[in-house]
Amino acid sequence: MITGDGTGVPGDEVAATDEDDQDPAELLIFDLALKKVVSPMTSGYPGPYKVNDLIQFDITLHNQGNLPAVGILVVDTIPAGLSYSASDNVGLNWLAGAEVNEYQRWIDLSSDTLKGDEDTTVSIFFESGTYIRRHTCIYQYL
Repeated sequence: MITGDGTGVPGDEVAATDEDDQDPAELLIFDLALKKVVSPMTSGYPGPYKVNDLIQFDITLHNQGNLPAVGILVVDTIPAGLSYSASDNVGLNWLAGAEVNEYQRWIDLSSDTLKGDEDTTVSIFFESGTYIRRHTCIYQYL
């Protein structure tokens, strides 16, 4: 809202005479980035992994915007060659998703929002069902 009459000098910061062509615009940006990696806490890290190895993945969410995130739904699809076991994920709050081999977790940040340039990390465990090579890339999309 412009309340000045435009007679002021640029930069004088007097609202009544604000001439307004020097006011900064504040853009509101909501931008979350996700990175999923095999955790260094995994036994045998960085691989190769054998059949029935338990592999921990860390999913880091980073707020690249300037609007805080209050709640985030993370949806993860099980990579090929791995399987999900509820007993390996006790207390981590992962639930079966709408699609086959999909799990989701709601991250409630209502008491402590994820502000700009902050991040939070959640983990999920999978068991290897086939041999996974050390340099195999596994891509995840939300």
